[in-house]
Amino acid sequence: MEILELKTAEDILQILAAKIKQERISQNNTQAEFAIKSGIPLNTYKKLENKGKGTLENFVKILISLGKINDLQDILKPIEFSPRQAREIKIDKTRSRVKKSMNTMKKIIGTKDINQTTTIGAILSRIQNKDK
Repeated sequence: MEILELKTAEDILQILAAKIKQERISQNNTQAEFAIKSGIPLNTYKKLENKGKGTLENFVKILISLGKINDLQDILKPIEFSPRQAREIKIDKTRSRVKKSMNTMKKIIGTKDINQTTTIGAILSRIQNKDK
C-alpha cells in the first residue's frame, strides 16, 4: 500500500479515482452504466473518475454502487478511550464569539458617542466614515 502521508490531497484524489475506475472495470460496467447505477450524471462521474474532482456525496454513492461502503468502517468507527485516557483529556472550551467591551468599540470607531443600544448598522456606518 502506498504511503499516503507523503502525498498531496490532489495525489490522493487521483489514487482514489484510479481505484474507482479499476473496480468499475473489474465489475464489467461502462462509465455510462455505472453512472446510472450510482445515480450520478455521466459527466459528473467522468470528472470524478478522470480528474478526481467531485463531491463527498457522489463519492459515497459510488462506494455504495461498488459494494465498497463498508471499507469506510475504520474511518467512521467511534474512538474508544480507556477511563484513564478519558479523565486525562481536557475539553477545549474555546469561545465561539468574540465580545468586545464598549471602551474597545469606542476606540475602534474613534468616537465616544456609542452605547449598548447603538445598532450594528450605525456602528458599521461610523467605521466606514472613519476610513474615508
